[in-house]
Amino acid sequence: MAINLLLYKIIKVLFLQNDKLTAFVSAPGLLKKYLLSLFYVLGLILISVLGYGLLCLQSRDAFYHDGGPKAILRVSVVQGNIPQDQKWDARIKNIIFEKYKRLTLMSAIEKSDLIVWPETSFPGYLEDEAAMAAELRNMVRQSRTAVLVGAPTMGDWERSLHFYNSAILYAPNGEEIKRYNKVHLVPFGEYVPLEPVMGFIRHFVFYRSF
Repeated sequence: MAINLLLYKIIKVLFLQNDKLTAFVSAPGLLKKYLLSLFYVLGLILISVLGYGLLCLQSRDAFYHDGGPKAILRVSVVQGNIPQDQKWDARIKNIIFEKYKRLTLMSAIEKSDLIVWPETSFPGYLEDEAAMAAELRNMVRQSRTAVLVGAPTMGDWERSLHFYNSAILYAPNGEEIKRYNKVHLVPFGEYVPLEPVMGFIRHFVFYRSF
């Protein structure tokens, strides 16, 4: 904001002079001093920001070079571009899965360290699609790469059935390493706020209650 304001003031002095500004800098040499002060503050801010960034980068590089995590991580992001009106169509779920499978195996050729699928890209609830889930793990083993998959999941079977919007990390051997369930859900898209009061909306709009 400060940089934008200073640039605006410099442009105003050089190209958009008005009567008030002319009166303010009417003394000999005052206009030049005013412009120089603006450039000085602008340069000071830029140098401070760039200097801070360079220090952060140097400390990061030193951390990696001293035996920290891998300095460069090759990540492939696959995008099936499935139209929203087809995304949950059970009739084409196999087509959707095969598309992501093909993209994943193509990405594995690039020797990536991680392949990332989009949010809820797995076409169905993971626990409800046993055959497809097995095929997913087999695909990960074929890719020999860690894969992060976005999938709807089920849980809390003993107490009550709950649905989650999850991100699941698979190791190159196809085993699940970690699972994260989305916490900040989209209102009216993934849940209805104040559902006892506004639950009637389910009769007019389709949504998944995560």
